[in-house]
Amino acid sequence: MQFLRKKGNEGINIYEDMADQKLFIMLRDDLLHSRTGIKLEEVLDKGDREKFRKEIKEYIRRIYRISDAKIQRFVTYIEQYIFQFHVLTEVMEAKDISDIKVLAWDNVRIKQLGKRKGTDIRFWSPEDFRGFVEMIAVKNGINMGKVNSIQTFTDKKSSPEFIYRFNISTDTINSTEEPYLHIRKIPKGKKTVDDLIADKMLDRKMVEYLNLRRNKGYMLICGKNGTGKTYLLNALLDEIPAQESVLVVQENEELFSDVHPDMMFQHIAVRKGDNKINYSLKELVVNGLRADIDHIVIGEIKGEEALYFITAALSGCNGMTTIHSVDAAGALDKLADYCKWASDYSREEILKMLSCVKTVVFINKFKITEVVENHGWDQDTKQNQLEVVYDRAKGVNKL
Repeated sequence: MQFLRKKGNEGINIYEDMADQKLFIMLRDDLLHSRTGIKLEEVLDKGDREKFRKEIKEYIRRIYRISDAKIQRFVTYIEQYIFQFHVLTEVMEAKDISDIKVLAWDNVRIKQLGKRKGTDIRFWSPEDFRGFVEMIAVKNGINMGKVNSIQTFTDKKSSPEFIYRFNISTDTINSTEEPYLHIRKIPKGKKTVDDLIADKMLDRKMVEYLNLRRNKGYMLICGKNGTGKTYLLNALLDEIPAQESVLVVQENEELFSDVHPDMMFQHIAVRKGDNKINYSLKELVVNGLRADIDHIVIGEIKGEEALYFITAALSGCNGMTTIHSVDAAGALDKLADYCKWASDYSREEILKMLSCVKTVVFINKFKITEVVENHGWDQDTKQNQLEVVYDRAKGVNKL
């Protein structure tokens, strides 16, 4: 590497006077593209910061030959980049921020206490932001090649406080030259039903009702994006009696229990690039039917797994799942649409099978606002008989 230029009879290190941001990006790219000799995956797996600090310091001294003061500054930069989250570190650690969305290197938005707002956070440049997204992918063993332009994955190791769910899309599909990055933060100290009662999502009577309805058939928890569906489902997992067996299948590892003794958790393994492994929610649900399970819980239904959700329900299993919907009644229609994607059943046949969904809970802005009971298929009207038993806005409460 050519690091000296001549000025008269003196050799001057061109990197010593180079702007920090420019030199940092060069050094970061050395790490990303394995030019340092440091095995980044091994460093991250073992979390040995002292060893990493020593190795990166030696690499900078040997290759860039900058002053000790500048080396120390760059070791701090790189260490924060690898073990934390660069310019996002503060908002990644903040307890009152649930979502972070980066729409461009200079446009970082957050959701704080349920309200979306802008920030003054900026990456150093578009190149800096692209490298940050690449680093996030590398840290989590994700290949961001052109055939993997949409990626969603969770990081359970980086923070003692949160599980981070990342959603990345790249310029292969974006109408911009930059990636988009959305980060959802799920507290590891998950909310219990008592916490949700304190947050006024529901009350004790509602908890008792939902625990009773759980054994009447499948329960569908619905609402718009970011309204608290996963919080409720996660809390209700711990309400399932210890003598009942549970399988939880999910795309991203957001649901968990530290108290239930007979609860299995599985996540999808999707084919990527040359990787031939492919276990979707469909395969996990079908396998669960062989495993002596009382409840099959699906983290979220977004496609053809809806058909196998019905299969599980009609097999005698109880369970719960979430789905995006604008209201409680519309959730069954949405579920029927997903089933239609994966089958030749008529819509009427699907809706008839959906009589296995006995309870639909609608959440809006972190509050249960509607609950509907399904009393089964009516052959005359060709519809499920839905009864609104709770409507917060209309003052209906038959619980």
